[in-house]
Amino acid sequence: MLLFIDESGFDHSGTPCEVLAGVAIAEDSLWNLVRAVRGTERELFGDYLRTFLIEERKAKRMLKMKRFRSANRNVSIAPDELAPLAHSTLVKGKLAREQGLDHDGTTQRELVAYILGWGWRLQQMPQAVRTELQPYASKLHDMQFHGEKPKADGTGVWQLHGITYLDDLRSQADKEAVAP
Repeated sequence: MLLFIDESGFDHSGTPCEVLAGVAIAEDSLWNLVRAVRGTERELFGDYLRTFLIEERKAKRMLKMKRFRSANRNVSIAPDELAPLAHSTLVKGKLAREQGLDHDGTTQRELVAYILGWGWRLQQMPQAVRTELQPYASKLHDMQFHGEKPKADGTGVWQLHGITYLDDLRSQADKEAVAP
């Protein structure tokens, strides 16, 4: 099993909560996943994203409010024009970076962590939410892993979820060490 982890919000730059996101992939499924992702990249963007993005992109720069306002404009684009337009935008961005005009870069893990940090909420989570990110957070929520793990004492099972809210990342020992 391979585990890929990323975080968002740990730099305390105005993010409402810190997010630790990860995905576990069985080693024998990795190549099929890579092929599926690469095929989708070529279908949607006209090429592999690695061709255009040589450094990590920060989700907070990609998911600004102005991008959502712009995306909500009433513009009709034919489906067969989307991939060429995306490809053109990526080519222009790569040229801008090569000329030193842009220093942005974002991974899928970064996007997932950022979207969950700003758009996914449970009742016990009082942090502010960006409503325009909630549809994406909802899709991530629907994609998460659900499973069960037998309890060591044999008295039942633990319910496992791919997304879990932790209000404190400290270990129980660390929490008890500071308790009065």
